[in-house]
Formats: sequence, structure tokens, C-alpha cells
Amino acid sequence: MAIIPGINLPWPILLHALGLLALGLNQIFRRSPPGRVSELTTMLGISTTALALGYLCTAYVPLHQNVFLHASVPVRMLLGTIAGLKLFQVGSGISAAGKVELWTILLYDGFGGVALGWFLGGWGGRIPGAHWL
Repeated sequence: MAIIPGINLPWPILLHALGLLALGLNQIFRRSPPGRVSELTTMLGISTTALALGYLCTAYVPLHQNVFLHASVPVRMLLGTIAGLKLFQVGSGISAAGKVELWTILLYDGFGGVALGWFLGGWGGRIPGAHWL
């Protein structure tokens, strides 16, 4: 299942993590005029990089034990739902670029979360069969 020995992430999630890492580093080190927008872009880049590193740092864990990967399922579906609600709320009061960004989150994270949950066998965020309490 793993395309790289020792990496136990499904290939779409590995591509997702590497894409997030590239996006985050780009946002951090992109040259832009100084100002508040540049500062906010850097903070977004740091957050995006942290998310990517969460996937990559748990990549060695077998799928059936990877709590981070399982927990990301409902989070991604929730992010897609929030993006959809925001699209519904703002209606035509948002720029075309803003609509594209919200649709991207809705489709990418919403369907990505559903697909990952289907692959892992559950959408609740817990590892099936784990009884720690």
C-alpha cells in the first residue's frame, strides 16, 4: 500500500501533506511588500506547514494506529461544511476569487474527508476497536 518504504500514508494523503508543506513554505518565504497582509500570509504559512508536518511526522505509524490520520477525517468534513455555510451566507457578496477558494475548501476537504473516512473504515475520528477508557 505504501509507495515509499516506511511511509504508511495512502498516496493521496501523502500528496496532500507534501502539497500543504510546499504551500506553507511558499507562504512563509514568499517575497511580498511589508505590511499586515505579508504578516498574515506568513502566519497562515506557518499554520499550513504545521498541519503538513502533523501528517508527515505520523507517516511511519501503521494506518490502524495513526490517531492523527483518523482524527483528521471529521475535522476535514467539518471544514468543508463551514466553507459551504460561508458560501451560502455571503451569496453574491464575495469576489469570484473568494468563491473559488471557498468551493475549493468545500470540495477538497469535504470530499477528501469523506473519502479518507471511507478508506479508513469510519468517519468518527476514532480508531476502530480502540478502547482506552
